[in-house]
Amino acid sequence: NVQMTIPTLLALDDLGIEYLGPYPSGEYWLNDNLRVSHGTIARKGNADTVKAILAQARNSEIVGHIHRHEMAQKTVHPRKGIRTYVAYSPGTVARIESNIVPAYLPRNDWQQGFAMVNYQDGNGLFQILPFSIHCGVTIHNGAEIKHRESLINKVKRIINKHNQ
Repeated sequence: NVQMTIPTLLALDDLGIEYLGPYPSGEYWLNDNLRVSHGTIARKGNADTVKAILAQARNSEIVGHIHRHEMAQKTVHPRKGIRTYVAYSPGTVARIESNIVPAYLPRNDWQQGFAMVNYQDGNGLFQILPFSIHCGVTIHNGAEIKHRESLINKVKRIINKHNQ
C-alpha cells in the first residue's frame, strides 16, 4: 500500500528532507531573522516579487513560489539600530522546458537553482549561498556538479559535513 503523499512521491525521507506543509501555510524559521516558505506573492517583472516582499518585510524571507532566481535587500533605520532585510528566491529544481512541466504560460521566465544557508541560532546572522543550475550543471568550490544523482549526492555530503 503506497501512500500518495508529497513526502512519499518525492522520496524526501531518502534525501533527508523534512516536509513542512501543506501549501501555503508551511514555513520554517532558520533563526529569528530568516523565514523559509513557499510564498504567496508573485509579480510579473524580474525582481518585482522580492521587491514586493521587502515592501512589507519585518524579517528576511526565502521563497520558492515564483520559480525565478531573485534577490533584493532593504535597510531600515528604526529608533535603535539598523536592520537589513533580504528577500530571496532560489529558482526551482524542476525542469523548466515548457513541454515537460505544466505551467500557466507556454514559455516562462523561470530559472533553476537552489541555495544553502549558513546561520546562527536565535537573533543571529545568516548568509545565503545561491547556486544557479544551467543545463543540469552547477559549480561548487570551482568544480562542476552534473546530473541529478551526482548533484543530490553532493548536496547530501555537504549537508552531512555541515551537521558534524
